[in-house]
Formats: sequence, C-alpha cells, structure tokens
Amino acid sequence: MDIAPPASDAAASLAWLREAEDDCTIAPYLRSGHASVRRAAAVAAARSGAGGLLPMLREAAARDEAQDVRREAASAIGRLSRELPQAFGLLAELAEHDDPGVVLQAARGLAAALRDPANRAVADAMLERLACHRNEIVREFVQIERSRALAASDMWPGTSTMLTAR
Repeated sequence: MDIAPPASDAAASLAWLREAEDDCTIAPYLRSGHASVRRAAAVAAARSGAGGLLPMLREAAARDEAQDVRREAASAIGRLSRELPQAFGLLAELAEHDDPGVVLQAARGLAAALRDPANRAVADAMLERLACHRNEIVREFVQIERSRALAASDMWPGTSTMLTAR
C-alpha cells in the first residue's frame, strides 16, 4: 500500500513553503518522480532562498526531462542570483543551454542583474550575446529588457561608462 500523498497534494504543499524552510525540506521533492512536484520544489527553493539547493537546481535546469521543470529551475536560479553570487555565476551557463525556455529564464535573471552595479557589466555582455540568439522569442525578450533596463540605469549600453547630466 502506497502511503505517500498524491503528487498534486505534494505540489500544493510546496506552494506554502516560505523562507523558514531549509534545504533538507525541499531537496527530496526536487528528486520526485513527478514533474509537477519537481517544478513546485524549484519554486519553493527560490522562495526560501535555499542556496544549498543550487547544485540540484542547476542539474534540474540542465537535464530534467520535463521542460517546465528545466524552465522553473532556471527561473529559481535567476531569482536566487539577486542574493547569492554563486547563483549569478550559473546564469552564464544556463544562457548557453539548448532549451530556449531555459535560456529565456537565464536572460530574465541577467536583465534583473542590470540594476546591480556589481553585476551590470557582466550581465550586459551576456545579454548582448543573447540579443542575437537563434530563437526569435529569446532575441526579442533580450532586446526589449536590455533596452528597458539600460534606459532606466545610469550606464551607457555596452560599456561600464557612467552617464552624466550635462
């Protein structure tokens, strides 16, 4: 007799996890046999700020069989990159992925990093490369977000030169 809750119950339970949850609570769900549970675990990992889960999220983003899990794991890494420098480093790797959904989520993380002076130049250089991506949706997103973020910043596009008022 199987006493484990149905996958839909596990996924719904993960939606309630917050910052107080630790890596050990979420990790088993990232290994679930159900894609919906793995996807919900990736969302919970981002919400919790669980930096110890980065290796598992990286693996899920790179190799999970389900595209929505890969995409959500990449998104989680992007959200964690705002607080964890090691997560920011993974965005470059994800930006080279074959799955445009993963690349798009990496681009979202990189676009958010344009507002961070510590990561702005690296993020801008990576986004500049993605602006020529083979996937039209990725190209369009990157071009729009890069223009939007740079227009709101004090940086000249493609450089580390500060703009000054005349």
